[in-house]
Amino acid sequence: MELTEQGYRAFIGHEYCISGHRYGPAIRDCYLIHFVIRGKGRLITEEGEFSLDGGEGFLIHPGEVTTYIADDADPWEYLWVGVGATKEHELMLRRHGLESGVHCFVYRDEREVLPYLKANVEDSVLYRNEYAQGAFYLLLSTVEEVESGHRSKGDRYLQMCYDYMENVYGEDLTVERLAAHLNVSRSYLYRVFKAELGVSPQRAILEFRLEKAARLIEKGNISLTEIALSCGFCDLSHFSKAYKEKYGIRPKVEKSRALQ
Repeated sequence: MELTEQGYRAFIGHEYCISGHRYGPAIRDCYLIHFVIRGKGRLITEEGEFSLDGGEGFLIHPGEVTTYIADDADPWEYLWVGVGATKEHELMLRRHGLESGVHCFVYRDEREVLPYLKANVEDSVLYRNEYAQGAFYLLLSTVEEVESGHRSKGDRYLQMCYDYMENVYGEDLTVERLAAHLNVSRSYLYRVFKAELGVSPQRAILEFRLEKAARLIEKGNISLTEIALSCGFCDLSHFSKAYKEKYGIRPKVEKSRALQ
C-alpha cells in the first residue's frame, strides 16, 4: 500500500473561484477542510445544503458524497488543507468539535494564520507533507463555533485515551496502564473502544503506533530498527509483521542510514 497524499501525506491549497465554480459530486478518502476567506458558496451533502460566507468553513469527511459551488454574484475565495483518514486526525477534529456528521463551522483568525498560510502557499513550493500537516493544526486553532452535538461519556474517555497515547506510545504502553490512567477497569475500557471505534484497546494502541511509524518511514532519515523501538515495538520482526498486516507491504526506508 503506497502512502499517497490521500493517505498519510497532507496537502494544502488556495483558490480564487470564478462565478458558479463547481466541484463534485465527489468522494474523498481523506479529511478535507476549507476556510472561506471572502465571498459566498454552497456545500451540498447527503444531509442537506449549507450556505457559507467569509469567516466560515466546512469539513468533508472520508467517504462522503459532496458538491460545493461558488456563488454567481460573489464567488468565494478559500484556503483548504487535506490530511489522511487516520485516528490521530479524527481525534484532533473531535477535540475541536468537528464530529462525524458535522460539516460547517465559524472561525476567528485573530493571529492572522490564514494570511500567513495563503502567502506561503502562493510564494513557496513547500505546500505538501510536513508544511501542510502543520497548517492543519494551525487552521484548527482558529475554529470558534461548530454545530452543537451531544458527546457520550465513552467518547470523552476515548479522547483522553488518545491524548495519553500521544505522549507515551513509545513506552511500555499496555491496556492496563491506559485503564489505570483513566481510573477505570480494563473491561470497561474494552467496552468503550468497541462501542466507539469497533476495535479493542489493544488493537487501537497497535494502530496508533503503526500510524506513527508510517510517518517516520515517510521521512526516511532513520533506520527501521530505530523507528520500531521509538514507536513502542519490542523488535524489528514484530514491527515488520504488524506493518505488513496493516498496509500489505513490508516497511522500507528509501533514504536511511541503515535498514537493519
